[in-house]
Amino acid sequence: MVFLSNRGTRVSYDALHYQWARVCQAAGLVDEAGDPRYTPHQLRHTWGSELIAQGQRVEIVQRVLG
Repeated sequence: MVFLSNRGTRVSYDALHYQWARVCQAAGLVDEAGDPRYTPHQLRHTWGSELIAQGQRVEIVQRVLG
């Protein structure tokens, strides 16, 4: 599981996207319409790619990403 609440539970899809939009807005990572330029799913792919590049086994990456 990649996104956990402060209680260690899964974060709902809606809650994640709401918070993500706020973070992107604060960082200036939004398009002309005010929508985030990147998605949490893109972060997931980037993290998986980083783990592979560091030499982690595919099985470990699968487990980390859920």
